[in-house]
Amino acid sequence: VGAREEFRGDFGSGGLWNEARGRLLELLPPAVTELLDRKQPVSALALVEQNRDLLLAGRVGRGFLLKVGEGFGQLGLWGRAVKVYRVLFETARTPKEEESSYLPLTSALLQQAAYADVLRYAERYRERFPRGEDRARIFLLRIKALVREGHSDEAARLLAEKERPESFDLDLFAGRIFWARKDYAAAARALGLAMDRDLQEVPPEDRLLRAEALFFDGRLLQALPLYRQLRDVEGFADQAAYRCAQIGLKTGNRSEGLNLLRQLVEKGASPRWREMARQSLAIEGF
Repeated sequence: VGAREEFRGDFGSGGLWNEARGRLLELLPPAVTELLDRKQPVSALALVEQNRDLLLAGRVGRGFLLKVGEGFGQLGLWGRAVKVYRVLFETARTPKEEESSYLPLTSALLQQAAYADVLRYAERYRERFPRGEDRARIFLLRIKALVREGHSDEAARLLAEKERPESFDLDLFAGRIFWARKDYAAAARALGLAMDRDLQEVPPEDRLLRAEALFFDGRLLQALPLYRQLRDVEGFADQAAYRCAQIGLKTGNRSEGLNLLRQLVEKGASPRWREMARQSLAIEGF
């Protein structure tokens, strides 16, 4: 493969070059695939670049194009990845091939910050494949594009629709969007759905976010078990202890609340939450 120019010189005209070109198209995909499998994306994609016109003009396999696009993405070369995925999209011969082309292309476009194109392809997918297996992931890409373009109101409106696609990642992202908008009831609901789907995959910061959403929505006793769980998690323990103390004071468990505040003042790791606890004790007359 590395001797392409010599190869062209030996078979540089007419039928011989066409035969050689066909042979090169047979050799290049497995050579590139082997380099990618060996975790050598730079070498693999250098080979692709050297033979890009030949590869894109030839009828190479869709699996190979996917691997090449992924390789470009791993190197952060999203513009080149988009070009490969567009070929994949434009050469789809069946509805199944077309449907499977949207997700890699739209994902790469988001990384490229081509938000208008993300929205266009996401809407086209929704119209063409309303029950498609990638509908939740492409819907999430659409939401992220709207947020990054500054259209958070539209993103929130779409996330609040009852008929929107559902997934763990969508629920997590929706919870964060609603929290940022101070829509605490909606944030608690979305994050609760994510926790119901896969509790172990919900990061501690999102568990805290749900507890905080419930707290600020006035549902203190629903928030309390979440805060208690977070008291054993490094980085979240002091805030969770402070909230447990607040809930205790607000719900008639004054003794427990005061004890938690004292413990936080004496042993807390966070200066912020130690000071908050100190001020709360002063307000309570201690």
